[in-house]
Amino acid sequence: MDYTNKDFLHNCAANPALFTKCTVIWLPVLSKDSMAVFVNEELKESVLASLQPKEKEDFITQTVGVHRLGAENGASPKSFHALIQTYKAIF
Repeated sequence: MDYTNKDFLHNCAANPALFTKCTVIWLPVLSKDSMAVFVNEELKESVLASLQPKEKEDFITQTVGVHRLGAENGASPKSFHALIQTYKAIF
């Protein structure tokens, strides 16, 4: 659920079990390490499979860096996920 969505409060009210039966962990930002693991897991069978270890490390570092630049302007973890999924779909 995207807290920036205009229907966020309505969606919360319509799904009370989200708060009564679940534990919600709000993550406004992800650590560099978490983002690196995410990139590796999402792209290991496609883009990263053909790269040498040093190229793979550089690719992950640069991908995390791109998001961190966007995060300075409001990009969220959801935006990072979208970035990786878009990259995966293209390549």
